[in-house]
Amino acid sequence: MGEVFDLLLVLFPTIRRDSFFLSLVMGLQLTASPLQEALDIQKKDFEDRVTAEKAASNLKGGDFVRQSGLLQTAKNVGDQAPDFSLPNGEGKRVSLAEMLKSGPVVLTWYRGGWCPYCNIALREYQGRMEEFEKAGVQLVAISPELPDVAQATSEKNELDIEVLTDANNTVAAQFGTVMKLAPEIEASMKRFADLKKQNGEDYDEGTLPLAATYLIDQEGVIQYAFLDAEYRNRASVEQILRAVERMQNPELAQSPEMVMRTFWGEVWNPPYNVDLIDSLAAEDFEIISAGKSVQGRDAFKSWVRDFQGKINALRFDIDELIVSDHKVVTRWTCSGRNNGFFGTEPDQRPMEFTGITITEVKDGRMTQKFVERSAWELSKALLAEEAE
Repeated sequence: MGEVFDLLLVLFPTIRRDSFFLSLVMGLQLTASPLQEALDIQKKDFEDRVTAEKAASNLKGGDFVRQSGLLQTAKNVGDQAPDFSLPNGEGKRVSLAEMLKSGPVVLTWYRGGWCPYCNIALREYQGRMEEFEKAGVQLVAISPELPDVAQATSEKNELDIEVLTDANNTVAAQFGTVMKLAPEIEASMKRFADLKKQNGEDYDEGTLPLAATYLIDQEGVIQYAFLDAEYRNRASVEQILRAVERMQNPELAQSPEMVMRTFWGEVWNPPYNVDLIDSLAAEDFEIISAGKSVQGRDAFKSWVRDFQGKINALRFDIDELIVSDHKVVTRWTCSGRNNGFFGTEPDQRPMEFTGITITEVKDGRMTQKFVERSAWELSKALLAEEAE
């Protein structure tokens, strides 16, 4: 790390070591969160146990949700959150309006206690309740599970979090987050989990709630939305707290540090919110990658979507992030599964490469970005394995 910093001192002499380490203390590194690491372990365990056909079927399930248009029509940032009243495990009805009188609310949906990814997320949230409380937000979990089943889920995960029952996904439908399952996933679910037993005889077994998370301010306006077609992803505590920080400190949200934290954390990692670029980049934004220039914010968004489409389970881990006045230097590692990168066969093989970017940020918006990545090494590896 020191050698990279020394090189950057030559390029950017105004960088100060004390400001660099202050940035680290502020949490500007965006390596995988503890929750993401736990989810990744569960994913790998699943993929090691099932056939390649089963693993591929799961990926198709995510594609089915993406193609449905659900992610585009669901309630999102800037929308008014629908008010509701739902019962908790003790049968007491809890309304969003009443909760908002005490402060901002984080709503997070889980599919059911039968879902290992949901249990991992719930336990992570529970273990970090003190951080939510310190940030001044209330965390509430919502599920279509019957109250007694939801109570059993709470006890199993030792939750103090308020858990509400959304019978037949009525409230999820108001938020637009009820997803229709792909036929093969619906058939698999009938073998894996008895949803009518968990959620009631009237429950539609062909649906489940998206594992969505919303941050809602005291005016009832959505300030953050985690919407992902990949059911095995969840909003991390870090992502939620960054959103709270932006909401509570609008001026900080415009700083180069926060702009880049948001860009890497929300655009290039789940929920892959490409439209967030509208508020992060200037209209005449330019990116120079591999010596080629892409000019204009809309063209950049298309470039990002095309890049993301070539790598499944895409993730960017930030190894170093250094701020100097209005420039931010980021050293990163990109990983995922090959979905046709460099025109290769989309064989879903694991892939990983590194890179560095230098981004200019002025008045709270990115204006220019220069990117270098280990493209030659990656292309050599992909094409060599393809030749075999």
